[in-house]
Amino acid sequence: MKTEQQNLSLRSLPLPLLAVGTLAVVARLLAMVFFPLTDKTEARYGEIARKMWETNDWITPWYDYGVPFWAKPPLSTWLSAASMDVFGVNAFAARFPSLLIGLTLLPLMYVFARRDEKPLRLAACLMLLTMGMYYVAIGTVMTDMTLVLSCTLAMVGFWFAVEEGSKRWGYVFFAGLGLGLLAKGPVAIVLCGIPLFFWVLWTNSWMKMFKSLPFVTGTLLMCAIGLPWYYLAEQKTPGFLEYFIVGEHFKRFTVPGWTGDRYGHAHEAPLGMIWPYLLADGLPWSLVLLGVFGFRAVRKQKILHSPLDSQTKFLLCWLIMPNLFFTFAHNIIETYPLVSLPALAVLAARELAPLAVSGDAIRKWVYASAACLPVLIVIGLVGLGVRPDLLKNSAIHVGAAFRQADPDVDGEVVYVGDRIYSMEFYTSGRTSHYRSIEEAVAAAEKMHEPLLALTAKQSAAIPSDVAPHLKLVAKADPKYLIYEVEK
Repeated sequence: MKTEQQNLSLRSLPLPLLAVGTLAVVARLLAMVFFPLTDKTEARYGEIARKMWETNDWITPWYDYGVPFWAKPPLSTWLSAASMDVFGVNAFAARFPSLLIGLTLLPLMYVFARRDEKPLRLAACLMLLTMGMYYVAIGTVMTDMTLVLSCTLAMVGFWFAVEEGSKRWGYVFFAGLGLGLLAKGPVAIVLCGIPLFFWVLWTNSWMKMFKSLPFVTGTLLMCAIGLPWYYLAEQKTPGFLEYFIVGEHFKRFTVPGWTGDRYGHAHEAPLGMIWPYLLADGLPWSLVLLGVFGFRAVRKQKILHSPLDSQTKFLLCWLIMPNLFFTFAHNIIETYPLVSLPALAVLAARELAPLAVSGDAIRKWVYASAACLPVLIVIGLVGLGVRPDLLKNSAIHVGAAFRQADPDVDGEVVYVGDRIYSMEFYTSGRTSHYRSIEEAVAAAEKMHEPLLALTAKQSAAIPSDVAPHLKLVAKADPKYLIYEVEK
């Protein structure tokens, strides 16, 4: 009787799940439209895509005019540049491919979990959508979502090819690997290969794998998708392969504080930091799941209630092995666990969704988490709207002031300090930066219709011999003041 009541309650879950999911997507769309690109990472990738759109060069992403961007393959840049061709050069266009990818992955995981009841599959999709880092990533300009798409296609394709003998899904597996080469490079093959190897070893599926996968034609498909760009990129900017393969794929992960990064700095982190990152990326569901497991351990119950069948083992390998690989890497960032979040979502749904309709006290954890999601989303949006300074720095107002002062965009914005990517994005690349105000003014005096953008702190420090050459023409926002440079 209790099981029948639980099944009836499970069938009542789809409507609230869809309602919360819809609210989450709408909130993300609003943020994508109204909030500007922020420095440094998001604005940097947005500006690289804008340069690709401007130059119509679809082979080499450009870090700066004349400086190739060798750190990442171009798949995400292609998508953002193509989106700008449709929607114009703006923050929404740059971000839209990430949202499209993020939403596309939901039905893919829905299909993957088709052995489960519909409410559990919908719960898995909602949990994936509302995991902290996933929710951030689907509305942000970054390369990680193309990697997540590639790896998820490969993992799901492999599962259906080997477990159900589908030749079509076998080609999806190899196509996912080919896209991975264009998303992040050979690391995509590693991130898929390690969990798949251990799953095959765990389930002794060697013969099934070799009989099911079209290795020869599939490998040719993978190479046809991924390798032509590598050849063209090396021909156009020699030295790319050495930097990208050796530097980005070996030294970045094995050399602490690697100094060979041309485009920023290596992110040195303690060994094993990937696991706190995974916990943070999967919030709130990772914490809820951890609490449930702890609750069961204290009560001496079986930790994992899902049957340890072939697919559960597959999900565990998908969740654990990529992060185990990064455990021994010196240079990692918070987005690295993203590739394993789809597996975490399915496992969490199988463990947590039934508790929401059971008589177990643990269901309070589930109810509290689900109820908090839409509230946190709305509060976050209102808070950012009222306090835009909570956002990372963005020079969108400088771009607006620049266009107003120079409608023909014939001049240039000069500023002082480190490179500000959002400044470039919102001025269509018409910027230059210098180490001091004196250098900036001296350079501006040789330019046609220059504007000088200074922060309030920099403005207060204008040297007395430079001040007569500057005329305040606009206050871009509380941070920047815009000056004409009188020659």
